[in-house]
Amino acid sequence: KSASKSGGGSGGSPPAASPPSRERAGSPPRGSPPGRPQTPPSIGHQNPKQRIRYTERIKREAEAVRRERDALSDQLAAANANAARLQSQLAGLCSLGLSASPAAA
Repeated sequence: KSASKSGGGSGGSPPAASPPSRERAGSPPRGSPPGRPQTPPSIGHQNPKQRIRYTERIKREAEAVRRERDALSDQLAAANANAARLQSQLAGLCSLGLSASPAAA
């Protein structure tokens, strides 16, 4: 009974796969340039105006992510520069014979 519920059709054996259905969903169809995956036509909207709006929204979101990435990259560079500055100050204090631990102060 479980085989008939899974769409196996009538009988106990699964139906034979036809040649077009053996291709993977993400693989490019024959004749497509290799290396570039083919976008399935079912993604997005079928209405051209909706598709344009959807594409514009995706572009805006991607630009916002890029701006956020750039801001975080700048913050990381500033934090690394600050850490290097503090390390050099600590090295200078240690060369004077001062302790780096706050308990000694």
